Amino acid sequence: MICLRCKKELKQKFFTNKNFICKKCKQKEIDEKIFRNTFRYCKQCKTFKKRDLEIGRTVHICKQCRKENIEKIRLSQRKINVVRKCINQFCNNTFIVKKARATVVYCENCRKEKELIKRNLIENKKYFRTCYVCNNKEEVKNVHTPATYRCNKCKENNLTQPILKKYIRKCVYCKNIVEVNNKFMTFVKCEKCKKENIKMKQTIIGDKIYKECIKCNKLYQSNKNKLICNECSKIKSDRPNFGKKKHFGYYGIASDGHRWDSLHERDVDEWLIENKIKHIPHPRIGKTLYHADFLVNDLYLEVDGLERTEEYQWGNKLETYKKLGLKYQIVKPVVHLHENRQECFNQLDDQLNFLK
Repeated sequence: MICLRCKKELKQKFFTNKNFICKKCKQKEIDEKIFRNTFRYCKQCKTFKKRDLEIGRTVHICKQCRKENIEKIRLSQRKINVVRKCINQFCNNTFIVKKARATVVYCENCRKEKELIKRNLIENKKYFRTCYVCNNKEEVKNVHTPATYRCNKCKENNLTQPILKKYIRKCVYCKNIVEVNNKFMTFVKCEKCKKENIKMKQTIIGDKIYKECIKCNKLYQSNKNKLICNECSKIKSDRPNFGKKKHFGYYGIASDGHRWDSLHERDVDEWLIENKIKHIPHPRIGKTLYHADFLVNDLYLEVDGLERTEEYQWGNKLETYKKLGLKYQIVKPVVHLHENRQECFNQLDDQLNFLK
């Protein structure tokens, strides 16, 4: 028999049933159909790619080649060598940038100066640790020194156990002086009262027990060993109603609409408003990330409400003023405005009289 595909004379065993196509030619046709259903030819890269994953059923270009074409179009439309101005206020230099999107840019000179300032801040930065024995602060060379630090004096004397601070309190009953290690302890008994088991003054009227309050010295009915009556415990300290409470202080809004973050800031802000002095609250110190409390003309004001004595307690603020050559002054109000308005303003007049 003759095969219709290869046109060779072959025996009947090379054919299947009554077909006129041999087994080899039949298998080739089946393989070609499978190959066409799974792969497709890309005209651009001239390779076979998988259908539905790397190339579509009707498209003749693969996905990778399509992305390259899109990037070429973007690069052709992108602006190159654009002129920009330096951000620094004191520098008016212009320079060329490769990317048009770059808008906030420094020139080379300003960038080098900025890097030098960062390096100097890192090199001259001081690190401190507190001794867990005597609770004294000392300067340390490395950052990696552990928190469980021990000073040189304690090492020489071979002291390892921490020395606890002593706080003076008064006995609730006999009012003798008692030394305590815990600062949160307020109602304390002395040793004599503990030995004698002295209890609160109580009187029995009928079947009821009455005890004397420490604050108001009035009798109140209770069976428990309390020291303060319910009325005195409800009385709170005088808190200002003009601000909201934070975990470390108060915050609110001044009479001109500026925000203040502590009571000392409010005192200074209200003094500036009353004397009609123009000021900016919470300005940035140059181009750094530090913020001052107030700015009046060219002078920065720093309000000290924590009684700082050393420079490291300001968090490198004072060092930045000196490096940038900026004027600053520290203000220390004592009496708050809500306590006594006239005394508060008189104290600030002595410190800030030259601004009027």
